[in-house]
Amino acid sequence: MKKALTTTLLTLIITYSFAPVALAPEAQAAAARTTPAPVALAIPSISLGSPVIPMGLTKDGNLDVPDGKTNNVGWYAKGTLPGEMGSAVLDAHVYAAFSNLHKVARGDTIHVAMQDGTTKEFKVTGTKVYKLSELSGDELFNRKGGRYLHLITCAGTLTQDKSTYTHRLVVYAELAD
Repeated sequence: MKKALTTTLLTLIITYSFAPVALAPEAQAAAARTTPAPVALAIPSISLGSPVIPMGLTKDGNLDVPDGKTNNVGWYAKGTLPGEMGSAVLDAHVYAAFSNLHKVARGDTIHVAMQDGTTKEFKVTGTKVYKLSELSGDELFNRKGGRYLHLITCAGTLTQDKSTYTHRLVVYAELAD
């Protein structure tokens, strides 16, 4: 079973690593970089293997999220690249690609396949659930002094108007040596 999962994840990573990527307007800044962009995410502990697509901000200034009808994971394309100094941020809907993100635990491995065929490996250092009003952009985006990966999705219950959830789950990971 474990060997089959590993083979499936590697196939996904290889497929998305070399697949042509059409960049959305929000990702034009990422295209100008010399460092390759992320193209796939794998978390073996929860059997996750998903393509990563560049995202920007909504008209309200919030982090945009891939369509919930897909298995896509979004990467904030104007932010840090996975493996660079700072915090790379990936997001997805709790009812889509990140439906099992709450099962990720300290010590789990996360693999991010890059456009050039390389893979960055991260180790989960912790998870935290925040009230929506308590999660700051500084906490999510500005962790200097290391090479971090932050995965974020909704948690809690639907708000009364059913427009979002009351909490956010953040998985914190650091680049493995």
